[in-house]
Amino acid sequence: MSRIPRCRCDAVGSPPTLHAAARPAERPDRYRYADDPMPSRSDRRRSPFRLFFALSLLIGAAAVWPLRAYLGLPWLACYLAGINLSATCAYAYDKAAAVRGYRRIPEKLLNLLAAVGGTPAAFLSQKVFRHKTIKRSFQMWFWGICAAQLALLAAWIYFAMPGK
Repeated sequence: MSRIPRCRCDAVGSPPTLHAAARPAERPDRYRYADDPMPSRSDRRRSPFRLFFALSLLIGAAAVWPLRAYLGLPWLACYLAGINLSATCAYAYDKAAAVRGYRRIPEKLLNLLAAVGGTPAAFLSQKVFRHKTIKRSFQMWFWGICAAQLALLAAWIYFAMPGK
């Protein structure tokens, strides 16, 4: 019976690190050992945050411009429509990428889209696509963002009331 080596993951996305006691005789390339130097910055995979952030901005702008130019809707309504469309597209792509094993959208971006006004679409997308509903750390951030937005909305309504 062969012994399975013990390993731990140093960081998210990095290959497991085998400890000295669990080293095989040969050193396969797919593992990073504790005494190996860290890979250079150019060797590491870059975060797709910037790429998906730029795509979200383009999707939002593509929605805002026609609503404002042709329908004459107020800026706030156009902005909310654009950011909610961006959030829906981001959740849909991330779910498809998770199923197919493609490059994923970082959770920071999904939370950022919710924080800047895409909370309704993010909530509905989680339910419709059944995506990001189990992961506790993501849900804690998401519901924290929802609570902060509701508190801001309540404060805005309270202080904007006439007679105050």
